[in-house]
Amino acid sequence: MSATLIPGVRHGAVERKLEAIVEKLRDAPPTVKEMERARELVRAWNRYEEDGVTAQGFMIGQLEVLGSREAFPHFIDRVVSVSPEDVRKAAEAYLVDRARTTVRYLSEAPA
Repeated sequence: MSATLIPGVRHGAVERKLEAIVEKLRDAPPTVKEMERARELVRAWNRYEEDGVTAQGFMIGQLEVLGSREAFPHFIDRVVSVSPEDVRKAAEAYLVDRARTTVRYLSEAPA
């Protein structure tokens, strides 16, 4: 997860909001509407990333690290098959404080 702050927004406020989202995901699966929105974002990202040999090579490299580049043609099918309960379980297992790294970038230039 990441967030880009606009001038006047404090890091702590954004961190608390992100923590609340993660806690909600740990407690209950996302709604059907949230799942469809996420799927559409992944589809759009995938279409954009497929546009060009460099992006395709990068995607294949990422998939190879994660298991196999043979998964590339089936990527969207695998995303669509993720259930709301799968998301909740993943949040419960991986989105935990002991695995979190928080980085705060403080611009030295005036806003």
